[in-house]
Amino acid sequence: MSPQAPSTLLEFLIFLLPGFVAVAIFYSLTSHPKPDSFERAILALIFTFIVQAIVQVLVSFKEPTQQNSYDLVLLALVAIVVGVIATYCYNHDWPHRFFRILNITREDSYPSEWYSAFSQHKDFYVVLYLYDGRRIYGWPTEWPSKPAEGHFHLEDAEWINESTDSKDTKSVKSLLIPVTDVQIVEFVTQSE
Repeated sequence: MSPQAPSTLLEFLIFLLPGFVAVAIFYSLTSHPKPDSFERAILALIFTFIVQAIVQVLVSFKEPTQQNSYDLVLLALVAIVVGVIATYCYNHDWPHRFFRILNITREDSYPSEWYSAFSQHKDFYVVLYLYDGRRIYGWPTEWPSKPAEGHFHLEDAEWINESTDSKDTKSVKSLLIPVTDVQIVEFVTQSE
């Protein structure tokens, strides 16, 4: 790969393509809302820089006679790997966790407080308080990424009896509840 700037439009697009591939992977595998086109283009340029730098290092180990001006397969593979690694890091809060340890920020990598709460309590049962006054207890296998849209999927769900504050003995195998019906979500550690 040549360290010179691309001279034609096709070379320029090939040069930028890995960044756009990495951005597409990142936004398809995280719950982050897609920003506007300008912000995505800036992020694609950042990913392009990272991918091109990695490819430059990898290509420098080849014999000079084996080097192609653009090794598209290598660019694509590195872009996919970089996109997956960035997704993994953000889905596990690694970048912000590091800066929280250094007391630089109090933020996390998740797109909202809602998403952060479910990520931090992924091994907990939930009690959903519905707007109609009923409560249901269960194991959340799926939950909405946003607090305003989507559904909760609960397994081994049990309605909580209001008068005795105990769970009904008859449990439901699986239940889907719209998030718009839920007023409060309570995370509980074990079945009582």
